[in-house]
Amino acid sequence: MRPGRAFYAVAVLGIIDALWHHKSEVVTFQSQRASDVLTPSKDEGLKPTFNLYPLPGGAGVGFGFQF
Repeated sequence: MRPGRAFYAVAVLGIIDALWHHKSEVVTFQSQRASDVLTPSKDEGLKPTFNLYPLPGGAGVGFGFQF
């Protein structure tokens, strides 16, 4: 089998496998009253946040507060 045909044979097998194992995406919606969503709860306040993120040659750290 020539190399070009082997590529297409493997591609066809991959496509058939993807179609065979495909799972459809399920989306659910939830309705809420606008007053429930927009009104903050009483326990919300000042929250500390800690961030660790990658940098070239190391890592970075961040600390802050969310209101």
